[in-house]
Amino acid sequence: MKSCIDFYDDSADAWAEEWYQNETALPYLKKLVEYTHNTKPRILDMCCSAGYQGMRLKNLGAEVVGADLSEKSLEIARQKNPTIPFYQKDMLLSYADLGKFDAISWVGGIIHLEENQLDTALSNMAQVLDKGGLLLLVFIEKGEEVKPVEVNGEVYARSFIYHTKAEIEKYADKYFDFVEDLTLPDDPTGWRYCIYKRR
Repeated sequence: MKSCIDFYDDSADAWAEEWYQNETALPYLKKLVEYTHNTKPRILDMCCSAGYQGMRLKNLGAEVVGADLSEKSLEIARQKNPTIPFYQKDMLLSYADLGKFDAISWVGGIIHLEENQLDTALSNMAQVLDKGGLLLLVFIEKGEEVKPVEVNGEVYARSFIYHTKAEIEKYADKYFDFVEDLTLPDDPTGWRYCIYKRR
C-alpha cells in the first residue's frame, strides 16, 4: 500500500489543475487577511498543497510562507509562485524555525488527523502564532470516513477523517478562542470555515 504522501505526490498535478481555477476559498481567505488588521500580515499556509491558496493570500497582500509534506506538490508551488517560500514540513512536528505569524490558513489538512493527534497539531500552530494571531480552520463534520483510498488501481493509506466542531474545540480551547464561523449560508461543499484567535 502506498502512503498518504505518495497520494499527494501522484495527484499533485491534478490538484493544481483544479484548484488554481477554483475560487471557493477566496471569500474566506479575504476575511482572514482583513481580520488581522494588518496591511501585510505574515500568514502560514499549512498543508499548502500546490500553492494555490498561498497564491490567493499573496494576491490579497499577505506575506506568505507555505508548508506541506508532498515534495511534488511543493515543486509545483515553487514553480507557480517563485516569490513565496515553501518548505517540506509535518504539521505534527515543530516548525518553529519558520518564525512567528499573524495568521495560519489550514484548509482541509485536519482530515488526515485522528482525534488523538489534534492537540499536537493545534499546539504546534499556537507555538508559531503571535498572541492574538488568527487560525482559519477548515474542516468537514459529516460523512463516512474513508481509509484507505483506491485511485486508478493504486491503494493509498490516505485517511479522510471527519471531526465535529465540538470535538475540535475540546483541544483548540487550550490555545485559542473561537471568533466566528465564516461559512456562507449557500456554501454547497459541506466544509466549515472557522476563525480562532490565539490566547
